Amino acid sequence: MQDVDAGGRELTGEIQALHSRIAKLEQVSHNLSKQKNVDDELDKAWREWETTFDAIKDSIILTDNESRIVQANLASSQLFGKSLDEILGKTCWQLVHGIDHPPEECPLKRAKTTKKREEIELYLPQKGIWVIASVDPVFDQQGNLCGAVHIIRDITERKQAERLLRKERDRAQKYLDVAGVMLVAIDAEQRVGLINKKGCEILGYNEDEIVAKNWFDNFLPKRIKEEVKGVFNKLLCGEADAPEYYENPVLTKNGDEKLIAWHNTVLRDDKGKVIATLGSGEDITERKRSEEALRESEEKYRDLFENAREAIVTLDLEGNITDVNKLAEEYGFKREELIGKSHFDFIAEKYRSNSLKEFERLTQGIPVVGEVELITPKGNVIVEYRNNPIRRGEQMVGVQEILIDITARKLAEERVKEDQAQLKSLASQLTLAEERERRRLATELHDRIGQSLVISKIKLDALRKSGHSRKLDKLLDEVCNSIGQTIQDTRTLTFDLGNPVLYELGFEVAVSEWLTGQIQEKHGIPVDFEDDGEAKPLDNDIRVLLFRDVRELLINVVKHAGARKVKVSISKLGEQICITVEDDGVGFDLDEVLSGAARRGEFGLFSIRERLDNLGGHLQIDSAPGQGCKVTMTAPLKRKEMTR
Repeated sequence: MQDVDAGGRELTGEIQALHSRIAKLEQVSHNLSKQKNVDDELDKAWREWETTFDAIKDSIILTDNESRIVQANLASSQLFGKSLDEILGKTCWQLVHGIDHPPEECPLKRAKTTKKREEIELYLPQKGIWVIASVDPVFDQQGNLCGAVHIIRDITERKQAERLLRKERDRAQKYLDVAGVMLVAIDAEQRVGLINKKGCEILGYNEDEIVAKNWFDNFLPKRIKEEVKGVFNKLLCGEADAPEYYENPVLTKNGDEKLIAWHNTVLRDDKGKVIATLGSGEDITERKRSEEALRESEEKYRDLFENAREAIVTLDLEGNITDVNKLAEEYGFKREELIGKSHFDFIAEKYRSNSLKEFERLTQGIPVVGEVELITPKGNVIVEYRNNPIRRGEQMVGVQEILIDITARKLAEERVKEDQAQLKSLASQLTLAEERERRRLATELHDRIGQSLVISKIKLDALRKSGHSRKLDKLLDEVCNSIGQTIQDTRTLTFDLGNPVLYELGFEVAVSEWLTGQIQEKHGIPVDFEDDGEAKPLDNDIRVLLFRDVRELLINVVKHAGARKVKVSISKLGEQICITVEDDGVGFDLDEVLSGAARRGEFGLFSIRERLDNLGGHLQIDSAPGQGCKVTMTAPLKRKEMTR
């Protein structure tokens, strides 16, 4: 570009000198028109000027004050493929652009305003070349535009070279920009000579906001600026080698700091002098934060691990112990005695098979809980365990066991179970004793009082028929009626205290008669009784308890259900008897009724369930508000030996 400028100025000077000489020759020709050699001198001057003009390789076009071409050299004719006659008289935009008006970016238009040289780069599609066109305005002595000199130079090779250079530069920049690290070149003046896309992203600036800026003054925190600058200066002076790796923060556009891990090298010129440094930096801010958070987390975990109120044991995926906390040592072990040992070695034999199966589930990522017996130097203990997988990200790396010694609790639970079994047995024995006493009383009422009353009534009836006064007869009638009612009440009481049908005719008949007599006839509730007809050889105690339970359920129906119908079904299921009591009454919420009964001290259903449990039977209640109630009792036909 500078060559074009210099050549253009030189050529313009020569052209102006030729114009001046021609003008003088014309004046001489006018003044000396009579002299013979004037024409010869003028022709000679023109030939010299044309020879020089055509010898120039750049295209030169001269225009007048109306922008019309008045002269063009041979290079112009060759460039546009037109003869001189086809060029002269046209405007430059007609010749160059093929249009009838100046283009928007016409340098001649600008030159008329600026009164100095103007340039423009153009692509000539008809030639397939790039040119640079410069325009120098020519003014007369009064400052009026009298013409212009256009110089057009072919710069295609230069443009191609620039394009190739730009392509290589862009390719190199792409390599830099796809790098996942920050790349920065800092020259000897401490200025940024190059930075890639990642570096711009980390710093938060555009490239043009970084390049040529002082790296230390603009992109480093003040507290470390002088220290890092001192190392940089030593590198430039050859007093120190570039550190292979170091970390320091950089300052971003919004004032934040990011920690960068640097790998550096120095750049040297042909003489081996250090002229710049090139650093590749990885943003490790988040990694450092994560490492710090992990370190703090591990410290907290270790603190919780060591001071936990439960014993904690960690295992690898083979079941070997990798760590234990202090509380685990209270079982009588020392830490060094446990580390590396298989935890299965400390499990009692009867639990070992199940522990192996559960460990397989653990290695599949499934937590497990349960109880196990451990072998310890202090003796076997029962522990409750919660085992969970230990993960690192998505990968399972081990197992954590949390152990709670429940030996004392298990012993207490066993004692409670024994006490409960004894209480159930005592409750059943009490019920049976009550039933035996009721039967004894019923027998006494029937055999003694009942029979005495019957004999007394017979004698009174005989006395009444023997004939006495009406007054005495009336009195005897009243006494007989009273004794008759007492006999009936005694029979009813005898039946209630100990239903003789239960002992004489069996369980099914007793239930059927009581159902008909007490529910249907006495309370007016229609009843339905079903029996499968199978023989049910019940033990006496079971028969007594079941009859009492059925009677208690039916009394509840009368008191609370508001039923219009009751159905009782009895069937044999293998070695068990199944009794179902159904009603179509108001129904109830079982949980609410049971909890309310406990608050009120009403234990009817609870007592039935306990008695059946003690017999080895089962009670099931199906009910809901507005949907009636169905109670199913099952019990063995033969009584097992009671727990004492």
